[in-house]
Amino acid sequence: MAELSCTQEGDIDLIRLTGVIDTETLMVLRQTISTLRQQGCKKIVWLGNDIQIPADARLELLEGSWRIFRNMGGKIALAEFSEPHLRILERTSWHKYLNIFKTGMEAKAFLDPQSKG
Repeated sequence: MAELSCTQEGDIDLIRLTGVIDTETLMVLRQTISTLRQQGCKKIVWLGNDIQIPADARLELLEGSWRIFRNMGGKIALAEFSEPHLRILERTSWHKYLNIFKTGMEAKAFLDPQSKG
């Protein structure tokens, strides 16, 4: 199971996973997204530079959480994912809910354009 950490910068919640994503990790991430939404979160950056996504990962488990988050007015940005991981994510039904950036700074600037950096 990957390790999940969640921090906050202003009104942006940063999610970082470290390790190999498995079904248990996806369930924890799904619950984290739901909890953040219920707490009023409207902006999430998922940083992906420290994870490994196996080709057979059950990423469809996240679809409902991301869809509900977006439908409730939330914005989601992914940053620092490798090209192979982005290709895996592009095969999901929920990739359309995501905004993808190379760096965390770009993602945060997208979510909070008034920020000074």
